[in-house]
Amino acid sequence: MGDPESVPIDWLDALPALLVVTDADGYILHCHGEIARSAVKVPRYGEYLANLFNRSSALFLETYLWPLLRGTGRLDEVYAPLVHADETALPCFVSARYIDTNNEPRILWLFFPATQRAQFEKELLEAKEVAQRLAIKLQAKNRRLDELARTDPLTGLGNRRVLREAYRLWRTRDGERSCRCAILMIDIDHFKQINDRFGHDEGDRVLLEVARCLRRCVRRSDVVVRYGGEEFSIWLPDASSDIATRVAEKIHACVREIDLPTSDLAVTVSIGIASSDDAASVVRLSELLKKADDALYRAKSSGRNRTVLARKVSW
Repeated sequence: MGDPESVPIDWLDALPALLVVTDADGYILHCHGEIARSAVKVPRYGEYLANLFNRSSALFLETYLWPLLRGTGRLDEVYAPLVHADETALPCFVSARYIDTNNEPRILWLFFPATQRAQFEKELLEAKEVAQRLAIKLQAKNRRLDELARTDPLTGLGNRRVLREAYRLWRTRDGERSCRCAILMIDIDHFKQINDRFGHDEGDRVLLEVARCLRRCVRRSDVVVRYGGEEFSIWLPDASSDIATRVAEKIHACVREIDLPTSDLAVTVSIGIASSDDAASVVRLSELLKKADDALYRAKSSGRNRTVLARKVSW
C-alpha cells in the first residue's frame, strides 16, 4: 500500500464519507468526500467545524464532543447529524482522532452517512417489536392451551392434572404443617338414566349444578376437580376425616336441592372418603385415590346416596 500523501485528491473527493481535518481549535484545514457537496454550503478553509452541524448537533459538539475528544483523544461512531442541502438533518456518525503533523496538533474527523444504517436499525427495531408482539401472543396462546389442558370445558373445574399438582404443592411447601389430608371421590347416582330420560342437555345441566354444589361446600384451600364422566374428586389438604365427613354431609344436602323434570327421579351422589390422620407422615396420592375409590364402590353397592369412609391410610 502506498504512502497516504500519494493518494490523489480526486480520489479523496470520491470518498463516500466526509473527511475533515481541523486544527486543535476546530477550524477547517482540509475537507474531502462526496457528501461535502450535500451540506448547506461547501465547507471552506478556516471555517469553524460547528458550521457543518445543525443547531442541536452544534450544541452537542460544544458541550459533549469537544470535552470527550480532548479528554480521550478520540471519538468513535457518535451520532451527530450534519445539515443537508434542503435544510433537513443529514444523519451521520462521526469518529475523530488527534494526530500530530510536523509537531502541529491536528484533528481528523470522519463523517459516515447513516441513512442506510438508520434505515437498517429502524427495520431491526420494527422486526424486534413484531417479534415481541408475536412472543406475547405465543405466551398467551400457550397459557390458554395450558389452561385448556388443565380445565374441564363443561364445568370449568380442574382435571386430574390439577389434582396431582395440588398434591405435589402440598407435599413440597415450606414451613410447619399437618400431614393430615383427605380425598373425596363423588359419583352421581343413576346418571345414565338422567341422560336417557331427559337428554344430554339436561345431563350437562346436572353436571354443572353438582359442580356448583361442590364448590360451595369446600374451603378456599380445597381443590375440586372433575375426575371423569359423572365422577368428581375433592382434595382436602390438612383435613381430618371428621372435616371430610362434614364436607360430604353438606354435599348430600346441596345436591338434593337440584331439580329434575319429574319427581320420580332425584339427583343424589355416592361418596367415598380416604384420609390420613397420622400427623407424622405423608400419605401417597395413589394410595389415597385407591382407598377413596374402593370406599365409593362400597357406597354405590350398598344402596347409593351415602358416604363410606375408608380405613385411614398411612405409610
